[in-house]
Amino acid sequence: MYRPLSDRAVQEIHEGSLELLSQIGIEIANQEARNIFSRHGATIVNNHRVIIPAQLVEDAIKQVPAEFRLYGRKQENDIHYHPGCFYTSTGGSAQYVLDLDGERRPATCKDLHDIMSLVDELAYIDLISLPIYLNDLPKESVDVNRFFAGLKNSTKHIIGAVYTLDGLSKVARMAEIIGGHNWKAKPIISIVLCPVISPLRLDEVATGILVEATKQGIITYNFSMTQVGCTAPVTIAGTLVTMNAEILAVTTLIQLIKPGLPTLYCSVPGLTDMRTGQFITGGIEYALVNAGATQMARFYNMPNWATAGRTDSKIPDAQAAYEHALTIPYVALSGATHVSCGAGFLDFVLTVSFEQYVIDNEIIGMVKRMQRGFEVDKETLGLETIKSIGPGGNFMGTDHTVRYMHNTLHTPLLSDRYSREDWLERGGKDARLRAREISKEYIKHHLPQGLSPQQEQQILAEFHDIVKDPK
Repeated sequence: MYRPLSDRAVQEIHEGSLELLSQIGIEIANQEARNIFSRHGATIVNNHRVIIPAQLVEDAIKQVPAEFRLYGRKQENDIHYHPGCFYTSTGGSAQYVLDLDGERRPATCKDLHDIMSLVDELAYIDLISLPIYLNDLPKESVDVNRFFAGLKNSTKHIIGAVYTLDGLSKVARMAEIIGGHNWKAKPIISIVLCPVISPLRLDEVATGILVEATKQGIITYNFSMTQVGCTAPVTIAGTLVTMNAEILAVTTLIQLIKPGLPTLYCSVPGLTDMRTGQFITGGIEYALVNAGATQMARFYNMPNWATAGRTDSKIPDAQAAYEHALTIPYVALSGATHVSCGAGFLDFVLTVSFEQYVIDNEIIGMVKRMQRGFEVDKETLGLETIKSIGPGGNFMGTDHTVRYMHNTLHTPLLSDRYSREDWLERGGKDARLRAREISKEYIKHHLPQGLSPQQEQQILAEFHDIVKDPK
């Protein structure tokens, strides 16, 4: 396990967060949320600032389930959050796509259908967080079309942002059509919200959607996206105490509305390049902050969403590879239950790339193999096999090798393992080109299985602004 914080440091961050919330409080633009806090003993000062007693926060934390389940449309895609698990997802919502012709352009509805088809085929990405905003549709049609694209083209659990209360209503109705009236008991979707405006503020619209979703019993992922050196102190400790206070405030609000509703500790920090003031995501400190946030979640016995695998590179190149590959293992090994691995992300999370999805799936697969470790017992030691082969022998054809090779050695999808001569004969393709070819093949041959014909027909009949087959 990778633990950058000592037990004492965890305690100091916890106590510092309670001090912030109980002394200076958090500004909440949404009146209904302020009223909920007030009814439970918080103090409202200067109209919008809510002073939250430490005991109110600590009581709320105790209500959060330590484990819960999310569901796909196939049993193998069900998610069981519990201590010791490790799941990965894509991230969202980028404004641009780097398409398979190498052109960066505003993302469209067709792009999302294609991305969903691709990611549904990538074995090491467990959940789908809808990754792009649909620039070719009016804003009132974006929410329902994003979830339709995910639910139609993938059987994995779908996580996605909604931007309006009407969008929440439509998406919940879509889930009901698919999962029945009791769909919240076995949720096939959950909602991403960004109510936090760092430092120490909750906005009007997203907080209002959070309140409504919580009343309905819909699980939400609520991010603190504080930025090191800009909307939080430049020190990692200062960032963690700010972010932790924000997450605890949101967690308290949820538990005050609906005690026991599953809630995740969601950290999505950013960094600042102090030479330029530019928001960045590829720095190694990204792993430090998220590993620290994971320790705080473990301290509260909460499942958590941590982030890793972001890059500031504009194309799937060596920089993108090392920035993704160096952050994911540390966050995974810190004990995060869910890591949004930035699959597909480039360019400060403004852009997604089809090729990068395939490359990141490869990285995630290797990290999962690292996490699994290996067993040492009588069978895996293979002493009898070693004795039978003896000095100078070869183990390639033994029963022991055949029995254990598939679950011992990771078999990559993308990596080239041919001799140089064979590689040249196959076209001498680099990883990006191989990833491009895999993307095209998966998209071309993907058969959507997320919706039955009857479910799709009913959804299209109820929601006339859904684009069925985007071009």
